[in-house]
Amino acid sequence: MKTGIVTGIGNGIGLNISLNLLKKKYTVIGISKSSNNNITELKKKYKNFIFFRLDLSKKKDTEAEVKRILKLYKNISFLINNAGIRFRRNSTESNYRTYQKVLDNNFFSAAILSNSYIKYLAAKNFKINSSIINITSIVGPRGFKDLSNYAASKGALEYFSKSLAIEYANNNIRINCIAPGFIKSSYYENFKKNAELYEWTKNRTPMNRWGEVDEIYPLVEFLLSKGSSYITGNTIYVDGGWTAQ
Repeated sequence: MKTGIVTGIGNGIGLNISLNLLKKKYTVIGISKSSNNNITELKKKYKNFIFFRLDLSKKKDTEAEVKRILKLYKNISFLINNAGIRFRRNSTESNYRTYQKVLDNNFFSAAILSNSYIKYLAAKNFKINSSIINITSIVGPRGFKDLSNYAASKGALEYFSKSLAIEYANNNIRINCIAPGFIKSSYYENFKKNAELYEWTKNRTPMNRWGEVDEIYPLVEFLLSKGSSYITGNTIYVDGGWTAQ
């Protein structure tokens, strides 16, 4: 079965993706900036789970540790860049530091990891049939109040992915994005406390509900499979119809 890297596995979408891959007997090299009970349980339950604690927003640490990881494992066939932070702030209260912080976590970490992984594949003459999946957001292509920092980072990741997909289309690498809408991940309970905003998001979604984290994984599995062999450079929205409007 395939071996791959998944980032941001501590909770939410990243945890759910990792758990489902492990159940399907994939070997998951999980990366998170901190450990928690969820990760401890994965380590206890699954022999096919390997954990590395790493803050991907720190460029030098990331480059060194990822280089070490890629040396340890010979046939890594996929990379799922899920790690990131959520950030809500009015644009007039934002500054270089806030934009840099969000970009470091949401964009540059994925870019560094993707480029390191591609170098790994190139050293093997691109003989590994590989897939990179970047978890972006509907906030990338759509405008949202108080989310300019976050939108900039997710938009950058989406269009970086498209360019990378074209660049390596003939090298046995497929690169796609999954862009979730409003999903019941780790921030859901806090979000619901703002009743007015929560109701607006539901009413604005044609399916009139938030998605479940389990509704992301089937698409991940498809993009890792032979069934998606002619799909690259795409962004697939899992958003209850939000971007169809």
